[in-house]
Amino acid sequence: MALFLIIESTMVHLVLPLISVIPAIALTESSDNGSAMSIFENFIDMSFYGFLT
Repeated sequence: MALFLIIESTMVHLVLPLISVIPAIALTESSDNGSAMSIFENFIDMSFYGFLT
C-alpha cells in the first residue's frame, strides 16, 4: 500500500506539470515574445519544488 502511495504521488507530480506545460507550449507556438518560456520555466520550478517538499 505504501508503495502504491509513493507511485501515486510521483505520478501526480509528473502529470500535473505536463498538464501545466501544455498551455505554455501553446503560448509559445502562438507568440514569440518570450513570456511563455518564462511561464514554462516557472512550471518546471514549481514541479521540482513540489517533488522535493
